[in-house]
Amino acid sequence: MDVRLIAAIGRRGQLGLEGDMPWGRSFPDDLRRFRELTAGGIVLVGWRTWPTVERLQGTHGRRFVVDDVKLPPTGMLVRLQEPDASGTRDRPVWIAGGAKTYARYARFVDEFVVRRVPYDGPADTWMPDLLGTPEADRTDGPYTGRSPTDKQWRPGCRRLRDR
Repeated sequence: MDVRLIAAIGRRGQLGLEGDMPWGRSFPDDLRRFRELTAGGIVLVGWRTWPTVERLQGTHGRRFVVDDVKLPPTGMLVRLQEPDASGTRDRPVWIAGGAKTYARYARFVDEFVVRRVPYDGPADTWMPDLLGTPEADRTDGPYTGRSPTDKQWRPGCRRLRDR
């Protein structure tokens, strides 16, 4: 099973504000990148994140699923790999927020894709410490206005690389 985590965070790890991204839709390249990476996949979100992505259900071949916290994470991941109505299985699973969902599934993630956007304003939700390694904290980089720096981390290689 291919489990990936995708997130955009502000300069200080800001993740959310009043149920949405603190920066709103100010970074269209980031939204486009999310769409491209998650296309054709299963996108797992928490119940607080669901209202912000519900309108995207079925777009670009994605299937959004709300995390069932009554199941252990392993049970939920197994359920996600069952064939859907179209008979499709073995699609990548993207963990797409919020903070509690990231923390709940971090230990199962094969690849972390984190984008730091040039936002330095208020937030009420912060990215949890998912990895606990110095390498994982190096998610900052230059922002050109066209393509924010992505950092990618795979637990097996213990390093980040530009994506």
